[in-house]
Amino acid sequence: DSTASNDSVAKLPKTEDTKREDDSVAKLPAKMDSTASNDSVAKLPKKEDTKKEDGSVAKLPAKMDSTASNDTKKLEKIVELFEGAIEGNPSKEYELGTAYESGQLKDISKNQERAVAWYLKAAEHGCVESQYKLGVFNIQGLCGLDGDYEQAFHWFQKAADQNHTDAQYNLGSLYEYGTGVEKDRREAQSWYQKAANNGHKGALRALQNL
Repeated sequence: DSTASNDSVAKLPKTEDTKREDDSVAKLPAKMDSTASNDSVAKLPKKEDTKKEDGSVAKLPAKMDSTASNDTKKLEKIVELFEGAIEGNPSKEYELGTAYESGQLKDISKNQERAVAWYLKAAEHGCVESQYKLGVFNIQGLCGLDGDYEQAFHWFQKAADQNHTDAQYNLGSLYEYGTGVEKDRREAQSWYQKAANNGHKGALRALQNL
């Protein structure tokens, strides 16, 4: 039943009802007459019509444009990072190690083995932050490394010689307790003092208790 229960929908005329009472046939409206004579019905734009009346091309939405721009910048950063690291730039080697350690940089998955490998390269090229990190990793058994106190001492010594405050404090601690190195109270005091001079509060307390 094409009509609603309340007969609100008009019934369609039967085919034979197209004749009028005077036997003249009613003309069906022309297809073009489906729009008002004053062209009041708005025309839909063609899909391919992306140009304005002045011939300029419509711009992409800002959100899409900024997303593409951000992706390009991230890719450029990764390329720059690898190029610098391969060339032996210590800071880029360290950054790449950090990227592999955290896994927070797009397109670089978390990988502890690769993180340590790049930290080692950076440390060997004099990067103090890499030297300190390797000391921490070795003493705490982090990032896939076993607790190797001698290696921890080695890298803390390297970083401490470059005036790294936390490395100086840790070196003092290793000397105090004879961990990874022969126990030496005088050396412990010396490194604690250097760290304290750089503002390390833990070193100050260590000196008071030594």
